[in-house]
Amino acid sequence: MRTSRIGGVLLATGAAVGVVAVVGMVLGFEPARLPAALLNIAAYKLTLIGAAGLITAGAILRRRGKRESASETRSVATPTHRD
Repeated sequence: MRTSRIGGVLLATGAAVGVVAVVGMVLGFEPARLPAALLNIAAYKLTLIGAAGLITAGAILRRRGKRESASETRSVATPTHRD
């Protein structure tokens, strides 16, 4: 699956979740009325999603940092002009 397609799927999913949340608020749905066990599951899911987001962001930044240091090393090793 291509990156642009994955991005489109994520955007559509986010929009759908947003619409469902707004409809729930307009209709007066109160999550506090759900059973405590279900709320615990939701809290753990949100925590795991947050952790996955942090891990992903860290991996992306680490990869970019390695690319930048590698490109700096290449630019220092190869001369830009000849005498």
